[in-house]
Amino acid sequence: MVMFHRLTLLPYLIKHTPKNALPEISGANGPLKVYAFDLDHTIIKPKTAGSRFSTSADDWDFMNFSPGRSALDKLLSIVIEDATAQVVIFSNQGGVITVPSNSKSCTKYVEKIRLILKAISLEKDGNRLLERLWIYSSPKKPASFTRKQNKSSLLTKPMKVVKTLKKLNKPAPKLEEPMLMDPEIFTKMRKPETGMMQEFKKDLESIYPTVISIEVCHYCGDAAGRKQDFSDSDKQFAKNLDVPFKLPEDVF
Repeated sequence: MVMFHRLTLLPYLIKHTPKNALPEISGANGPLKVYAFDLDHTIIKPKTAGSRFSTSADDWDFMNFSPGRSALDKLLSIVIEDATAQVVIFSNQGGVITVPSNSKSCTKYVEKIRLILKAISLEKDGNRLLERLWIYSSPKKPASFTRKQNKSSLLTKPMKVVKTLKKLNKPAPKLEEPMLMDPEIFTKMRKPETGMMQEFKKDLESIYPTVISIEVCHYCGDAAGRKQDFSDSDKQFAKNLDVPFKLPEDVF
């Protein structure tokens, strides 16, 4: 399997972003169309009957809202019909912590996404989707961030790492801005707040600096505040983004 995505694990965000820029997108005229979705119970669902969330990395399947047509079929049709369209997934993952990055919940979730990407790659035109698929997941705030810390304490360990690498004549990593490690960042990245969308826009611009603007065609999710829904976070997320909100049943 060709690896199309770069995995970035941050305390407040898990990102799977495309590795390479595509010429036709860099040269696109007009706004770049973006189709945004939730993940759980929108794109995928657990195989385990009666379970709201996956119990293991392979406990999932693509949703089917129409006979003989899965959610994946719809995503494939989007990129086939528009050679420059981007598909982005924004997902709250309150059961996942990335500090430490080898935590059981993080390892399971990253493997789950790997398996989803692999399944897409096996489909006809699957690689066309992978080239334009972005996945952003907001994890749980770890216990070590429960109290607000000052900027100097947040930079203590990274600075030690930089000094150690310099002694070894190895390149030092680029440090995050201190403000990004403010515990409030966990709230900002969680729907219905719009932090994940801001991260997507920043990442998109880093790969396609010539793209002038984007048009978010819709945000689609199952948390719409209906009687059977656990919340209205998806509907409010779309409202905060000022984009059309759609239910999975309507899109798929």
